[in-house]
Amino acid sequence: MKTRLAFLVMIVVLAIALAYGCLSSDRNGPAGENGVGQTPEPPNGDERVSQQLVDIFPRQIGHEWFYSGFAEYGHRMKLDNISGSTDSPEVLVYEISGEVDDPSDGEATGDFGLELEYVITKDTVTERINRGEKLIHVFQELQLLRLPLEPGTKWKQKVDTDGEEAVLTAEILSAEIEEEEGPVVYRVRYSVPMEGMPEGTFIEERAFAEGAGLVYYARTLGEEYDFMFEYFIFQPEND
Repeated sequence: MKTRLAFLVMIVVLAIALAYGCLSSDRNGPAGENGVGQTPEPPNGDERVSQQLVDIFPRQIGHEWFYSGFAEYGHRMKLDNISGSTDSPEVLVYEISGEVDDPSDGEATGDFGLELEYVITKDTVTERINRGEKLIHVFQELQLLRLPLEPGTKWKQKVDTDGEEAVLTAEILSAEIEEEEGPVVYRVRYSVPMEGMPEGTFIEERAFAEGAGLVYYARTLGEEYDFMFEYFIFQPEND
């Protein structure tokens, strides 16, 4: 009886493994038309990736974002892949590449390439910049969102500011539908003590719309400026 039971268990395990292999192959197979493929589902389990956080971002491989802002600043990004983390199976990693606009038409020096990740867990979304010399963002790694997604949610994070460690405080300011029949938009403020900034504090604000991801960004420039640098998402006219 025990031998038969062990044999049946082995058959079931083998069947599940084969089924999972087929599903994985389908998800990572050729992209659809225009290079757009389907997004893998979050992993299962008690510690699964938050579906609420996943729903904030685009769900198709090949999706592109276009941003334009102050002083001819702009950058574009493309979602290259969505995969699990090698460190933890309960993590989704959005792999993104792109380029920051060069308003000098090639005369400026430096690297305008862009590579970053959105890392989604059961309760957080973190941005990791792997390449972005010309990107206007300040922090190489920043926790963008944390559950619950409601006004008043706060968290703290240690960040590097000019080689020194500081504590950044983040707060969700609002979570509401801002346009009729539009998506829910989450507005977040990040602040950290920093020399050379108004009242000694660097402030960054971002807005995330369900299904679109980041749609607005703003940051303080310095104590001599009475305005914030801003950029917005837009849709190219030829699309």
